[in-house]
Amino acid sequence: MGHYAGGDLRLAGTLWSGRVQLLRTVTALHHHAEQERKNPGKPGADAHLARVFTAYARLVLRATQSAVRRQEYAADAAAARTAGRDNAVAALRRLPALDAAQRVYLDRYALMGADQELLPPVGEFYAGLARMLAHPARRAELDALCVDPPAEESTPYDSHPPTAERIAALTRLPADGHRPWDTGEAARPAWEFLRAPMEVFAALEQATLTRSALAMRRVEDWEQLPHGTEESRCQAAAGPLLEAAARTAWSRGVPLPAYGPDLPTLLLLIEYGFLDEIAAQLPRSEEAASRTGRAAREYARTSLRTGLRALTLLHLARAGHLAWRLDWAGPPVRQDAPAALATDLATDLATDLAGALDRASADPPDTYPLRTLTRTDSRTWTRS
Repeated sequence: MGHYAGGDLRLAGTLWSGRVQLLRTVTALHHHAEQERKNPGKPGADAHLARVFTAYARLVLRATQSAVRRQEYAADAAAARTAGRDNAVAALRRLPALDAAQRVYLDRYALMGADQELLPPVGEFYAGLARMLAHPARRAELDALCVDPPAEESTPYDSHPPTAERIAALTRLPADGHRPWDTGEAARPAWEFLRAPMEVFAALEQATLTRSALAMRRVEDWEQLPHGTEESRCQAAAGPLLEAAARTAWSRGVPLPAYGPDLPTLLLLIEYGFLDEIAAQLPRSEEAASRTGRAAREYARTSLRTGLRALTLLHLARAGHLAWRLDWAGPPVRQDAPAALATDLATDLATDLAGALDRASADPPDTYPLRTLTRTDSRTWTRS
């Protein structure tokens, strides 16, 4: 607010756009100059122009930087007069920690389903950060980062002075007797300054998210995001395996369910000796494609095991024996059994799934542990 009170923003747009356009021009010239160096026979003057514009950009950035940085120091001083010196310092100390927290939040939470075309509920793309920081474990991490903030990268051309220098300038101000603000669990969130915070966050999404992001499907609540994301990942990972199973079943005369192949179908095909035939149809990496004989079969079985794991998790989730839940404290997705279905399966799944998958993809395969773990009845088929 100190920027507005001081009238700093009257020329801010001109300064900002000028700096951005100049940096964009220099970047483009350096790119074209690099292309000229790779094609020495092609005449061009971009390398000379790049040197001239780079020198000019340094001059302009340094000239505008001094004005911009003076505005920052003046705004900090205005904040100190209004809120108190120590409170202004405390707020600046939290900025690097909040920046780090926001990077974690965006990468692990807000964008967890981006590859599956899923985003948090409308308005929650940015608002969810407050939910993450409300968890005691995350708040403790934030407080620790405030005491020992992460290293701050800066260049001589940054518009803002380094945070350490801004704090040092504030601490040189005389004590003012302002009461320290509460920053603990009882602290009121900053968004209370807004009349309709969720409407503002929804409008902010419209103004800042890309067109492709705005076209993604929005879940209705946060709990749907991890489950929908993991279910989509499992579907994608199991897809090639199910297609290979369907082709094998068709060629071998094995009847398929009306809805297509599933985990019981695949286990039946493995039990009748078609594991290698199915595995050979799966997509292969360049390295795997170069192998032959036993090595090729091992690569194929490893690929089959990966798809089988995804198919097993998908089967358990659809049967109600597994759920992917949101966890604000640690890794964003926690895999567990719903409370109403908490049986020995949850323990078995955590401890025995890897072993059951190893047995099912071994040579020779043994599907019994995986059938037991997933409570999958054995189907029968008579060879024609």
